[in-house]
Amino acid sequence: HEFASNRLVDVENMTEDVDVVFIIYMINHILVGILFMLLWRYISNPKRKLAVGLENKKYIHYNYWRSLSVIIIFTIVIMLCFINADLAMFCTLLCAFTVPIINRIVGFKR
Repeated sequence: HEFASNRLVDVENMTEDVDVVFIIYMINHILVGILFMLLWRYISNPKRKLAVGLENKKYIHYNYWRSLSVIIIFTIVIMLCFINADLAMFCTLLCAFTVPIINRIVGFKR
């Protein structure tokens, strides 16, 4: 008896499954980025009086744009995944370069 239909992982279609898993992983990062962006907006609103010491607007803008950059990069990666999955996986490394770029744009220094 061959148990090919009972296998948990279909080896012949492994690459298709990896792409779907990769896309789900990217969607997860996008959702986390959206939540962080909304959280920074909510907490930094002076009307709510939730945070002490957030008078530095550059710090608020820095964290907002940092969250937005993750959303933008991973959305681009998902679109690239349909064209070239290997290139898409490589493009996730762009996140490492976004923080210095955002620092220069916003002018925030740690």
